[in-house]
Amino acid sequence: MGGGNLALQKWRTLLESGARVTVVAPEMHPQLAAGAGPEGPRLLRREYADADLQGVHLLFAATDDQELNRRIVRTAQQAGIIANAVDDPAHCGFYTPAVLRRGAVTLAISTSGQFPGLSKALRECLEDWLPAGDDELLEELFFIRQAVKKRIPSGAERSDTLRRMLEQFKREYLAAPAAQVEPRHAAPSQTPQSGDSQAI
Repeated sequence: MGGGNLALQKWRTLLESGARVTVVAPEMHPQLAAGAGPEGPRLLRREYADADLQGVHLLFAATDDQELNRRIVRTAQQAGIIANAVDDPAHCGFYTPAVLRRGAVTLAISTSGQFPGLSKALRECLEDWLPAGDDELLEELFFIRQAVKKRIPSGAERSDTLRRMLEQFKREYLAAPAAQVEPRHAAPSQTPQSGDSQAI
């Protein structure tokens, strides 16, 4: 509920998860209006009405009227809908973390609604550590793990081998922000052998 900047931010978050979004507001942010369509939000250009909650599973109250947001959230929660009054932590049934995705890796940071800007700043730091171009490196680590599981049947020995591989990864890749690491270190090019510390 709401069609301004906050509503735009929440729509972008929901878009990444594949949610079907309906936006109710008398006025819409130009980017919301531009995004409307089969893959974008359904826009209802009018004031909120309680009937708008029918069929809703998750709700953001993002109007510029805090009291209206709180009333919408109360009504939604009474109807069993998970609801969030944007920028009003005391009236949120859930919080949206700052999310970083790199291939199969997903990192989420939350301040429980106390300081969303801090969550965003921390995510940006992680973006420096895990640039988008490093997806292949992470995929290589996943491949190596599967190879180790096949070659080393012993649970304890396998765990030790993987632990040493990750220790090398942390030392060489995560010891400093990406901008300070030159050249970029790739994952081990060979599958670690049992007891071979150099291969780790």
